[in-house]
Amino acid sequence: MVDKSKFYSDDDSPTEKQQKKIWTDINGNINPRKKIFFHISDMRSFYYGIAASFILIFAVIGVYSTAKNILYNMKPEEVKLDNAYQSAIREFQKVVPSFELASQKSENVKAFVNLKEGQLKYLDENISIIKSETGTTDLSPLKQMHLRQLYAAKLKVLQEIIDKGEIDI
Repeated sequence: MVDKSKFYSDDDSPTEKQQKKIWTDINGNINPRKKIFFHISDMRSFYYGIAASFILIFAVIGVYSTAKNILYNMKPEEVKLDNAYQSAIREFQKVVPSFELASQKSENVKAFVNLKEGQLKYLDENISIIKSETGTTDLSPLKQMHLRQLYAAKLKVLQEIIDKGEIDI
């Protein structure tokens, strides 16, 4: 029979350095270290989250633009036309600078600017009166026609100011 004390010789046992290396390799294989990007341990979940957020963003944008188009298409044509006039007037008023430029010009230009300024104030007052009377629900053709005439007159006055040539664009 084999004697247990003589089964392994002293040379058969690993050295202290070899034992440390063996145990380090074993630990490394049991718990492999993954490369961590921005301290994210599970990259697959990170990618799924990014994809889901992009899908959510595009879905929200789509719902918003669809709802906006539906609401715009539900408005009556009269309201759409009034909005178009109002936006045209806003754009013209951006182009026309303030009337302070006229103080440096001749008397004819000052008189012209004062006249047009008075016309614009008169038109603005009448537009606000009709808007307050009609509100948002009154779509009577007579009031809508009168409001459009005032808008057209205001656009014409602004166009005359620009056409005068004294105001640089």
